[in-house]
Amino acid sequence: MSWQTKLEAYGIDDSNMPNMIRKAMKDLYSFQSTKEKIEGLLERDDLSDGKRERYEEEVETLEASIEAQEEVLETKIDLWEKNKHIYEANSQKLKAAAQAKKGTKVAKATPQPASEPAPAPAGVVVSSPAPPQPPASDPAPKKKGGFGWIALALVVAVLTAGAVIINKDE
Repeated sequence: MSWQTKLEAYGIDDSNMPNMIRKAMKDLYSFQSTKEKIEGLLERDDLSDGKRERYEEEVETLEASIEAQEEVLETKIDLWEKNKHIYEANSQKLKAAAQAKKGTKVAKATPQPASEPAPAPAGVVVSSPAPPQPPASDPAPKKKGGFGWIALALVVAVLTAGAVIINKDE
């Protein structure tokens, strides 16, 4: 059974598709569109023999990748159907926990009226309790390191520029 018929059989469509299946479908469509682009390039007459061979190998590799991705997609669909009740239960637990957390935040945000102290017996001096002190704030907030992202962006830029130069020479 193909993955499309499995989706229909299990009643999965875009409105109720889980992310694990959506990601696998996105990868499959990416492989298919890349294959179509390369096949379009192969139709050109001005390709050198080396490029033509390379493109043909890429098409073969992509065909194998598409078949493998379809199997992965079928497996994920079956796994989701098998464990659907567990995923739904976990989702309900997460929603309940989020509501409970939201409820505690709301409860903390609304101040509770303080109860009036009981009257002191005659002859006893009562001092009012000291108001609670707010926690001391950190004088110098810590910064998160951003050098890793800068380094990653620099590496990607260099690799992209290199690929452009290499392809430009061919």
